[in-house]
Amino acid sequence: MSKILNTMRAILQFLKTKWKIALPVGLILLIVVYAMLPRSAKLDFTVVEAKTGNMSQEVSVTGKVKSAETIDLTFDKAGKVAYINVKVGDKVKTGQVLASLANNDSSAQVRQAGASVEAARGQLMQAKASLEYQKANLESIKKGTREEELQIAQAGVDSAMTSLRNAETKAENDLKSLKDDVKDVLSDAFSKADDAIRKQTDGMFSNSETTTPGLTFSVSNNQVKIDTEWQRMLSGNQLNDWRIELDALKADVSPSEMVLNQAMIKAKYHLSIVRTFLDNLMLAVSYASDLSSATSVSYKTYITLGRTNVNAAMTAVVGQIQAIDAQKITNQTSLATAQSALTVAQNNLLLKKAGNTVDQISAAEAQVKSSEANVYFYNAQLNSAAANYQNIAAQFEKTIIKSPIDGVISKKNLEAGEAASAAVPVLSVMSDAKFEVEVDIPDVDIAKIKVENVARITLDAYGDSEVFSAKVISIDPAETVIEGVPTYKVKLAFDKEDERVKSGMTANIDIVTATRENAVYVPQRAVFTIDGERFVKVQDKDGKISDVKIKVGIRDVNGNMEILEGIKVGDSIAIMNN
Repeated sequence: MSKILNTMRAILQFLKTKWKIALPVGLILLIVVYAMLPRSAKLDFTVVEAKTGNMSQEVSVTGKVKSAETIDLTFDKAGKVAYINVKVGDKVKTGQVLASLANNDSSAQVRQAGASVEAARGQLMQAKASLEYQKANLESIKKGTREEELQIAQAGVDSAMTSLRNAETKAENDLKSLKDDVKDVLSDAFSKADDAIRKQTDGMFSNSETTTPGLTFSVSNNQVKIDTEWQRMLSGNQLNDWRIELDALKADVSPSEMVLNQAMIKAKYHLSIVRTFLDNLMLAVSYASDLSSATSVSYKTYITLGRTNVNAAMTAVVGQIQAIDAQKITNQTSLATAQSALTVAQNNLLLKKAGNTVDQISAAEAQVKSSEANVYFYNAQLNSAAANYQNIAAQFEKTIIKSPIDGVISKKNLEAGEAASAAVPVLSVMSDAKFEVEVDIPDVDIAKIKVENVARITLDAYGDSEVFSAKVISIDPAETVIEGVPTYKVKLAFDKEDERVKSGMTANIDIVTATRENAVYVPQRAVFTIDGERFVKVQDKDGKISDVKIKVGIRDVNGNMEILEGIKVGDSIAIMNN
């Protein structure tokens, strides 16, 4: 085509000077260009109509029938329930945290105690390394100094110096990374608090953004009403102040550590005010005298969601403070270790250069004894820190409930915010009341499957004519690699118990992952992709074919693709054959 264009330019330049022959030459030029243009190949396609009907997307797999037992679960200590992560019918796994008492302080203590253990372990390792070095150094001094030993000692100093510089750089970068995250953590915490006040619970107040907000329902306890309305006003003011503080923090390109620390402390205070308000609002709803049962439940759900998000925000802010503090301790330990190593290397080099005397041997022996004492001391420190951690962790474990078995939640006796006693069951996990089917789903299909999906099951023992109904009760979030293919364990429960079902039977399962009624669909092979967008070729009444952008839905077992946007029932769809 470029040759054609160059030829045309040459001819046009010629025609500017020879205009009398322009007309006949122009005609000849048009004929030549037309003859040289490429011809399109004849399209080979089949035309089908876009149809409507019911569609069903399924995943077919094979699994095994299994069964287990039932256990009542209680807290090991009394307290206020912070959250319950499950509902009746949920599938749980061994070790899964199901519920927790309010334990922010205990959680922080566990993390701090764990950091202390790691710091003590690092100090002990440093002391042991120093002891080994001092022993080796003593032996070297007794043997005398050689030239190659001086070279090695100098290399040790150089290496220790490099290690110290690297440790300083790493310490600075690690702490900076945590400080850089503070703005995001605080912004997220503010969003959660703002959502709880101005979205989840805003509909329960009139004049909510004034100095005199009022509950929209009657409360039988007047003091609770007064407290709740006052705290709504206070929470709104806290959010306004917090917004100003965050804007100032964001405007500060390089805030100091003190500024960041003050911002996080203020955030904890703001969140505590909001959390207190939500607790009192829950109490006010409980005292409501003119709310329907459904409205009361709805209000409590909104409050619980807001409170959960605010608790999560508080945990994140506290966690960020603790992470920065822990990083400082880690940095101090790392730098002290590197500096100590450099000092030891420098001293060793000096000793090598000075030669060995009786006094130097005595000094080296003293260093060995001192290092032995340090090992003993830091070992005791580690044992003390470990014991403290175990004690704090044991107390923390009493505030949470973990599932001891794989099973299904059959009872839920408490809700978040209620008081729990060590003697009262909070949840029950059932596994032996009915059988389950366990299957491995490949990663290409797992995204389609959701808890509560219905399924049809046939057992090899009874053939395809006997169909059992079931539903998905759990999806394992962790992958299991089988013959190099990532898979996910999915468990299904039979809808009805049947004496014919036995543990160990092979089950053939068809999981219905999605259904559509009166859906518009075309054959899947009619759909093609260009730059990540889906298209079909549509033929109009004149026979012209054009590409039409579409939005697709599910693909059913018959090879049809649901069309959500772009075409309508009866449109002529061209399926290319070449």
